[in-house]
Amino acid sequence: MRFIELYAYTLLFCVDFMSELGQRFNKNDQPEIDLEKFAQLESVFETLAG
Repeated sequence: MRFIELYAYTLLFCVDFMSELGQRFNKNDQPEIDLEKFAQLESVFETLAG
C-alpha cells in the first residue's frame, strides 16, 4: 500500500514540476524550457504511469 501512495505522490509532483517549466513567475521574459529536465520528468512520469 505504501508504494501506491509513493507512486501517486511522485506522479502528482512530477506533473506539477512539468507544468512549471517555461512559466514567468513575475518576470518580464519567458524563460527557456530546459528540455533535459523535461525529458527526465517525462521519463519518471511514463515509468510510473505506464
